[in-house]
Amino acid sequence: MLWDDVNELKDLRTEMEENARLKQEKSTIEVDPNMKSLTDVETALKQVDRVHMIVKRLEVENMEIRVEIVASKLITSASLNKPLCRLVKVILPYLQIQKYESGC
Repeated sequence: MLWDDVNELKDLRTEMEENARLKQEKSTIEVDPNMKSLTDVETALKQVDRVHMIVKRLEVENMEIRVEIVASKLITSASLNKPLCRLVKVILPYLQIQKYESGC
């Protein structure tokens, strides 16, 4: 009779440990979709940040190119008077130096 109680106690302990393990697995499974969702959101935000940085860099480059085009047109224009032409020739190298100093 005592032997039967010991065996039943072992069986109950094993069953209790199995139930605890199953509960822990279930809670882990329930958390995983949320964690995956958060990871996906973080990844998407990082990608958006990278795209914004690229867009900003391209906008700056585009502006610099436009300034250079306008300056070139002013320099090559036959209708320019001499003082304005000299001013454009002085400003253009300064703009190019600023471009390289900004790291773009």
